[in-house]
Amino acid sequence: MSSLKGKTALITGGGQGVGLGIALALANEGVNVALLGRTMEKLESSCAAVSERGSRALAVACDVTIDNDLRAGVDATIEEFGRLDILVNNAQLVPLAPINALTDEAFEDGFKSGPLAVLRMMKYCYPHLKAEGGHIVNLLSSVMKRWDMSGYGGYAAVKSAIQQLTRAAACEWGPDGIRVNGIMP
Repeated sequence: MSSLKGKTALITGGGQGVGLGIALALANEGVNVALLGRTMEKLESSCAAVSERGSRALAVACDVTIDNDLRAGVDATIEEFGRLDILVNNAQLVPLAPINALTDEAFEDGFKSGPLAVLRMMKYCYPHLKAEGGHIVNLLSSVMKRWDMSGYGGYAAVKSAIQQLTRAAACEWGPDGIRVNGIMP
């Protein structure tokens, strides 16, 4: 019997790609999953795939750059499942361009959807995760290991900021029973 069975995870960017892969892996372990993302059609399809694995799923329309959407996503998760054990911060707009071509707007969007959204989600989920001794997984990027960073400056800056928030949260919230990790898929 899995130690994850019956727990609840909230995953931003859960309608496709890595977020969906994480959702399906957790569903295979009996975890109920709240999937947040911008496209309901993708989220509903992903929820169906989670349900096929025997876990409950919730689709929540959410733009991670909008604070009220983030709060509503956490609230909907608690209302539906009554608990929150795992937060996966996966959603991210990717500001890829050479530095001279990188617009202020793209750079700011990267920070709004990355470090600012991660910070907000961690703070909004904190009381629920503390209650159960929860886990936070923040997605970093293997791009941070690249030798040639050409075209990746903005993206690497965003992911580096998330890495440092992850480290700080791990130090500050570990004593509260919350494990915080960053992964580089």
